[in-house]
Amino acid sequence: FLSAILKKLAQNKPWRRNNQMSEMPSCKQSAKLDVETVTRKAPNCETAACQSCVFIDRAGHAMAHLEEEAEKQKLEMKSLIETHRLDLQAKINTMNRLNEDCAKLIQQSEYIKREVQTFVDNLTATIEAKKQNIFTAVDEETKRFLEALTTQKTETESEIKIIEESLEKAETILRRSTNVDVLQGKKSLEKIFQGADESQSKDCYLEKLPTLTFADNPKLRNTDAKGRRCYNEHDHVTVGIMDEQGRDCATDLRIIDNKGGRYQVSYSPRNIGRCKLTTKVNGEHVRGSQFFVLVKPFQFRPVLSFGEEGSSLGKFKKPWGVAVNARDEFAVTDYENYRVQIFSSEGKFLRSFGKKGHKAGELDHPRGIAFHNNSNICVVEGSNHRIQIFSEEGDYVGSFDGKGNLDSQLNNSCGLSVDSDGNIIVADAYNKPIKIFAPDGKFQRKIGGQGTFTFPFNCIQCDKSFIVSNSNEYCIKDFDRNGNFQYKFGKRGAGDREFESPRCLLVNNSGQLLVCESLNHRIQVFELNGKFVETNATSFKKASDELEEIKNKIEEIYNTREKPRAKRLMRTDEENNVGEQELFDRTVNSITPILGFHPRDQYLSNG
Repeated sequence: FLSAILKKLAQNKPWRRNNQMSEMPSCKQSAKLDVETVTRKAPNCETAACQSCVFIDRAGHAMAHLEEEAEKQKLEMKSLIETHRLDLQAKINTMNRLNEDCAKLIQQSEYIKREVQTFVDNLTATIEAKKQNIFTAVDEETKRFLEALTTQKTETESEIKIIEESLEKAETILRRSTNVDVLQGKKSLEKIFQGADESQSKDCYLEKLPTLTFADNPKLRNTDAKGRRCYNEHDHVTVGIMDEQGRDCATDLRIIDNKGGRYQVSYSPRNIGRCKLTTKVNGEHVRGSQFFVLVKPFQFRPVLSFGEEGSSLGKFKKPWGVAVNARDEFAVTDYENYRVQIFSSEGKFLRSFGKKGHKAGELDHPRGIAFHNNSNICVVEGSNHRIQIFSEEGDYVGSFDGKGNLDSQLNNSCGLSVDSDGNIIVADAYNKPIKIFAPDGKFQRKIGGQGTFTFPFNCIQCDKSFIVSNSNEYCIKDFDRNGNFQYKFGKRGAGDREFESPRCLLVNNSGQLLVCESLNHRIQVFELNGKFVETNATSFKKASDELEEIKNKIEEIYNTREKPRAKRLMRTDEENNVGEQELFDRTVNSITPILGFHPRDQYLSNG
């Protein structure tokens, strides 16, 4: 009812503004409200209204003043505009970055193309140079063989001409001669053909036409786009060596990382013949794998010589035993200097230990020597009849046994070695058996009973066998792990498979037995079944001749009762390596050569 009254009043009554009566335009009919008119509106309503309309149409709405609402809306609109303006700028910046990235990508593409072109040009130039070198080598070889063939062709043509002339002469003689002349002219005919035969040159030319072939030689090399070598220290490199039946045929395989992507592979082949070698990096074959290697028979090759006669450090007086450790260091028993000397793999003196005496750590005529599995050094003494243990630095660790004929005692022992179980093997020369002791010195067992040996000099273990040099019987004997005799080979003499005082033994990584002879001044190589392989007798022939000559001179001096003054014998082998041998006052003693094998050829140890 009130709304109806107010509505009617609004339609019929005048509106007072500034003390003037005027008619207020309806907000529904007016296109624009008077900005000074006080109006109100609901906060959730988007339409402005005058006071009359508020009372009539929007009764119950919460009202807000128009100016305040307008200011509030202006702020919100400004904030919205600013937000979109910032968004626009971000889009523009993104577009600029995209344009820059496109330009950079195009530049990189052009740069890579130039780099690839340069690389290909260099590669092509290298290949072209290699090709020209190969062509030159082919031309040179072809020229060389053509010259030989041309010479052979010219001389053959000359020989053909001589034979044709000889035949023509012979036919003329045969055609014109009577029967009597034929009988008498046979000798003339033989002379003609003999002259033709003598004019022929020896066949010293190529037996068959050489075949020129080309074989590529791929090499593994990891490089980046600029040719720089790539290398990862965590790469896992494996190598396998198999024979033609697919069986493993190598021992002591070593892979040494030389850094920078290069690896050095070394191994000792078991068998002679063709082997297949596969190389993998992280489980994948390298390029060219598998390779084929032809294993040739073992050959002697001196690699090192060091030392001279004397008492100062690095010099020797009758060096006796030699052993090599895992670092390729040499340990040598200096027999008459009563000490052990240690040398590097290049023969440089490192240290020594021991002096003459009978107390702990002292030595009296040290003989056999070996490095134990725990790196300790085992030394057997001839005059003290005991075995002493030293650390790598030469510090005394312990000793066991003394002179006697009990199983646990020694008498003038010679060679010493260590088996695969760490037991110590001693050739007890005067008591005659081979004795085996635990690392702590406790006697384990012996090999050989009454009459088995006359003078056992050295014993080594190889796989399931014990190999013994029986010096005074001039032979090598083989026993199984239980000490049962299996076979022997050798007899007295200077020929192949013959011995004069066989002494120190060694099995190399190729599974071959090396026997050092004192009186034949040589080393013979055998297969483990006793089959002869080769000897280095030619290497010592000159030295042996010199020794024999000096022996004769010494005997001559002795017969005239003159004392020789020289105590050193100098000799050289075929490669001009100098060696020495000590001479004693009136006798020529047997020579025990100290041999310079490659350190890796040592299987266990030798006396």
